[in-house]
This record gives sequence, structure tokens and C-alpha cells, in this order.
Amino acid sequence: SSGSGKADVESASLVSAAAVSSPCNLCEPGEVGINAEILFNGVETSCSEVYHFLAIQTSEGSETCTMGKNALRDACCLKKCDLCAGGGIPDWYAMVNVNGNSMTCLELDGIITDSMIEAESDQCN
Repeated sequence: SSGSGKADVESASLVSAAAVSSPCNLCEPGEVGINAEILFNGVETSCSEVYHFLAIQTSEGSETCTMGKNALRDACCLKKCDLCAGGGIPDWYAMVNVNGNSMTCLELDGIITDSMIEAESDQCN
């Protein structure tokens, strides 16, 4: 019977490894997380708390993950202004000129993220 116990331990570790390999991500690719104060299940919390909880406790595609995304994506995620990629993969080291300042796309992306400049906004266009 000790052999079956060993098999249980191995299968349990495989299950947890599979869950860790694809954690629930509240935001979609191309979006950034906003740390806003929100109500989640009637409790006052922050987006980063929920983001962390979903990543640790649930996996992508699970019911809890999907429900969390549906409820909180609008409040906690921002579709970031994307001036460098043009719909494709950005060249992070390409030089761009913004308001007379020369910088790389990577530097510009950092400014956009820090300033929370949204896609489709006046600042982006």
C-alpha cells in the first residue's frame, strides 16, 4: 500500500505544477493592471489584491478566473496606448520622436504605462 501512497504524491505534485504553469491573468495581453480600489464579493479591496489572488489560487480558463475577468477587467485593466507596435510586434529599440524628445520605444512604453495613457485616447492619437 506504500506504493499507491507514493503515486498519490506524484500525481498531486503534477496537478499543482500544471496549475502553476498557467495562472489566471486578470488582464489580457496588451493591457496593464491599474491598482484601483474596488468591491469584490462585497468586500473592499484593491485590484492588485484580486490580481494576486487569482494568479495564485486559480488557473487560466477556470470558472473563477473567467468570472473574475468578467467582473473586474474594466475596473482593473487598461488597454495601453501602443504607438510602437502598429498592431505587430514592437521593435523596442527603434527610436521615436515625441514632442521633440528622442527616445526608444521601450522608454516610450514605460512613460505610457506610468502615465496610464489609454488606447483611443486623445493623448495616444
